[in-house]
Amino acid sequence: EYESCGKCTPCREGTMRVLELLEKISLKKAANEDLELLEELCRVINETSLCGLGQSSTAHITTALKYFRKEFTDKLK
Repeated sequence: EYESCGKCTPCREGTMRVLELLEKISLKKAANEDLELLEELCRVINETSLCGLGQSSTAHITTALKYFRKEFTDKLK
């Protein structure tokens, strides 16, 4: 979040929204819709960011969702 140059909205704002969603999930305050939103947001950030930082900033989350989905869904309310 603090490494963004701020030139493109997907990276500048998107990473902040990703952080908010991850915190919501970790606090068990998220619903299934939040998990779906997280996936969509990661996809949009990856596809629309202008530089490599933004394009790769969500790769670890996308991978975690792919291989450890149960751990995420267990945290949903």
